[in-house]
Amino acid sequence: SEKGGAPSRCVVCAEFLADVAEKVKIELAGSGSKDGAGTADRVLGTACGEAQGGGNSRHGKLCDSLLTLRKDVARPLGLGVPPRKICERVSQKDSLICELKAAKEGTVGAEGGDVAAGDAFKRISLLVHPDKHRGHHGAKANAAFRLLKQARDHFDLKAKREAERLKKEEGRE
Repeated sequence: SEKGGAPSRCVVCAEFLADVAEKVKIELAGSGSKDGAGTADRVLGTACGEAQGGGNSRHGKLCDSLLTLRKDVARPLGLGVPPRKICERVSQKDSLICELKAAKEGTVGAEGGDVAAGDAFKRISLLVHPDKHRGHHGAKANAAFRLLKQARDHFDLKAKREAERLKKEEGRE
């Protein structure tokens, strides 16, 4: 574990679990339940379902990892262990948990660009996906999905070129 890079490590995980921890506290206070781990497990599952369905790709990837280590996350979360500490512990079993970087709004990066744009592409693609429009509107859905994929590919190519340009500029300085 890097001591020097610790402040920026696990940012996405720590922020996500901080929100989950707050919901767990509220639910435990409201219900009077003593089952912190059970409550944390349920709230984590709900939060991950919303993140994966809502199109947030970083939280979706994070949840894929967190849900495989559910017991290792829920128990300490239910006991009030700080989210960053939980993230650092479970990252020993799945390094992806702390490798996810927070995206800056309005920036273009090699991972596909602006987070808001990526989320929008995902939401729209889920709306026009051909599997959801069989029969009478199937051809229109296929055409819309193809156009959306072309737009996404173009956006990703621009992001990749911008990242390469920035990398070259950094190399000159």
